[in-house]
Amino acid sequence: MRRRDSIALAMAGVCLFAACATATGDGSRPEFDDDAGSGTSSSGGPDTPTDRDDAGVSPGPAADASSDAPIDVAPGGNPVGFPCAKADDCTSGECRPVLAGGTSSVCVAPCTAQTDCADNFFCDPVTPGATSGFCVPRSPAHCKTCSDDGDCGALSETCGVAAGDAVKACHVDCTIAGQAACPPDYACVDTTLDGAAAKVCRPTGGLSCLDALGGFCDRVATPQTCARANAAGNCVGQRPCLTASTRYDACGAQAPVCKATCSSTDPAGCTTSYCAEATAGPANCGSCGTVCPGHLQPNANVGCSQPTCTFSCQGEKYNVDNDKDNGCEVSDPYVGNHDTNSATNLGDHGCSDGDILTMPSTAGVAARLPSDSEVHTNPAIVGFNSVTGSAADYYKVRGTGSILCVNNIDYTLTVTGSSYPSCYHLHIATDKDTYDCDTNAGGTCRINPSGSSKYTDNSTITFIVSKRDVAGCRAAQRDNPAYRVSGHF
Repeated sequence: MRRRDSIALAMAGVCLFAACATATGDGSRPEFDDDAGSGTSSSGGPDTPTDRDDAGVSPGPAADASSDAPIDVAPGGNPVGFPCAKADDCTSGECRPVLAGGTSSVCVAPCTAQTDCADNFFCDPVTPGATSGFCVPRSPAHCKTCSDDGDCGALSETCGVAAGDAVKACHVDCTIAGQAACPPDYACVDTTLDGAAAKVCRPTGGLSCLDALGGFCDRVATPQTCARANAAGNCVGQRPCLTASTRYDACGAQAPVCKATCSSTDPAGCTTSYCAEATAGPANCGSCGTVCPGHLQPNANVGCSQPTCTFSCQGEKYNVDNDKDNGCEVSDPYVGNHDTNSATNLGDHGCSDGDILTMPSTAGVAARLPSDSEVHTNPAIVGFNSVTGSAADYYKVRGTGSILCVNNIDYTLTVTGSSYPSCYHLHIATDKDTYDCDTNAGGTCRINPSGSSKYTDNSTITFIVSKRDVAGCRAAQRDNPAYRVSGHF
């Protein structure tokens, strides 16, 4: 830095930096040549200082010069609003970094009332609500997005969330200056910041900070970063300096919108979540890429109840191997015969010991009794027992008998291919009595009660093959045995 001995040379040097001071008529306040200026920056800063509110006074020289640039100091020091590097560079003896976003300090002057300050300067309290402060240039920090007070300025400026806002922003204290601290479209109001009482400049017209014009950019024209946030995420944008008004524009960040599908990408500057419907299907359940077991596999009903996958088997299809990834892989070969009303009718049979009856038939596909621990829907199985995970098979036969017949019963249940061969049961019901047997470890049991007249001639006899409801034979014991009931009347 350097001090010039010649007043003319000194002020000429200041004029090289920004607009030159001229007399106001009373000799007490500096004014600035409306035709002077430092030019427009690539960030969109103003070409010249611009009068605000018809005050008739320009705001003074730009203050965000490089911190490495020398400061020109007039004899006796620079007036309020001019750049400085140390206290004795200023006629006031006060040099402060008061401009949020600026790279150099400016000369300020003590004040206790707004009348202590020149036009286009305001009395900024030293701390929020204080009764004394400094005359400083109009603030660029109005509604600036921030994380702490230091982002907003060096005096009373506060970073906080005010009523009507969703995110933190800078708020300029107007305790001393009143409306003079505020832009024309702001009002000096009593409000709260993060729940604490404050008197600050707030946008009028019901606008939030993000949607209102910001502070003054005649001295600090560098674009300000801003962000919008909601439940969908966060989007970052900028407030550029509007050349015509020398005000920062409203926040250019878009409002976050959730991504509709898992193939959607975030817009530039945004980090957003996925919409609920994007992760509500079995291909992406609860989160993208979480595929529900059994999705698109045969015979399975697969869905998503965020964030949980749902699985059931379609009708008489069974997940015997307990592997949802391959769906419900076993089909009951004989369907719909699981209660008395839907029993498979095997016709008439006489009493000859040679008239052997084999269920389900004497030919065709072997009968099976599959079981699992799944829910069975679409359609549901009539007669399904969720405790055993199976549906019993019903058969009916008309025992013709005759005067020559003793009408006895002799039938054997044989179970093969079972992991739990002792878990099965045969029940025979006639018009006179009922008879039962449980399979042994070999998978067989026989009903052959002694005596005669176990049924009446031409009566219906019902056979039921089922899985037993006992410990070790329940739904958890998934099984798919073949069985045969064979015998005679």
